[in-house]
Amino acid sequence: MCTLTCSPDPRRTPRPLPRLAWSIPVDIVELGASLEAYSNIEAIINTLRLCHRFRQGPLSTLPQELLEQVIDGIHNSEKQQIRRSWQDQHACFQGRCTMVRHFPPNDPKTETEWLGLQIDSQNDYDSDSMLDPTAYNANEKSDMLEDFLRNCPDLLMEMHADGFDKWLTQTCLCKPAKEGSFVHFNNMLKSYFGLEALILQEGMSDCMRSFLPDSEKLAEAQYYTVCYLVLSNEDDSKNTHLSKSQNLFAELEDDLSFRQVIDPSSWLLSDSQRLQFSKALRTLGLEPHYHLTEIESLVSPTIKDHALKAICACSRRDCHIKNIPKKKKRENLYYYLAEKNRELARQSWPQLMCLAASTIVTPNDLIHWN
Repeated sequence: MCTLTCSPDPRRTPRPLPRLAWSIPVDIVELGASLEAYSNIEAIINTLRLCHRFRQGPLSTLPQELLEQVIDGIHNSEKQQIRRSWQDQHACFQGRCTMVRHFPPNDPKTETEWLGLQIDSQNDYDSDSMLDPTAYNANEKSDMLEDFLRNCPDLLMEMHADGFDKWLTQTCLCKPAKEGSFVHFNNMLKSYFGLEALILQEGMSDCMRSFLPDSEKLAEAQYYTVCYLVLSNEDDSKNTHLSKSQNLFAELEDDLSFRQVIDPSSWLLSDSQRLQFSKALRTLGLEPHYHLTEIESLVSPTIKDHALKAICACSRRDCHIKNIPKKKKRENLYYYLAEKNRELARQSWPQLMCLAASTIVTPNDLIHWN
């Protein structure tokens, strides 16, 4: 039988509402790193284009195709330096990070933390014998920090929580559009491509957590961020009952159901709109992406894809395959997701999708207190 769920909870979270949109699923890490890189070099790109167009000199004689290759090279170089930070923070949010991930070799953060650790040790023991930074390579410094963290679980949890909070802040679309925020990046998408990023936060089930071979035991819960490129919806008349916060939450405090009349003719995709998606994927170096949490329906309550049995880390009788090292299971998961990405790439995009947010993360400005 049905149960009435009205409760005197003083906090009323907004109701998720569906959004119909032409969409392409993308990797939030690749999108974020690409947009941040583009934002960092935007002035350089504009200067190159202006010099190529208006100034006399060697640059103005370059063919347009060659100029675009130069710009792509600059963008990719910047993106490579930024991507690791996005990967690490998303790993913390997912509860799939490791101690090494917090301090990877050849990362400026690792060098800074290593020097800070030496200074703290010198102050604590009133010693003049500080280690020589030049006597250790990047891998040795990373190992030393890892050994230190093994003996300081509280500090490790603090670092993990910090990465978790940074990810939520970094992907939030509620705050002002300051440089470096995703609101700023979304404005770039709208300005250059007529698109926007739809960011949805999800919570993994216990079944999914036990399935993953790289779940971090320190994580009390695990989450995931899915992202879609969608056509920018500046016309609020199509979504009069939907929130302006990504059009995914009800603005009004009520207990009503949702209804909206849809005119099919208004959702026909034009050739120019298809080109907007193609241009964004090409410029930002993106491809359709299979989100990790799509596996959820394939592993709960039982394994439905035989290939996943060589990945599962739990000990259920229906899915456990013995004698597979954990490292091999992680590799199997990587190859499984890569194959799913290739399957998506063979499909026609964008596709008309109905999307709705979970209640794991909701905009603060839409939370009401009784």
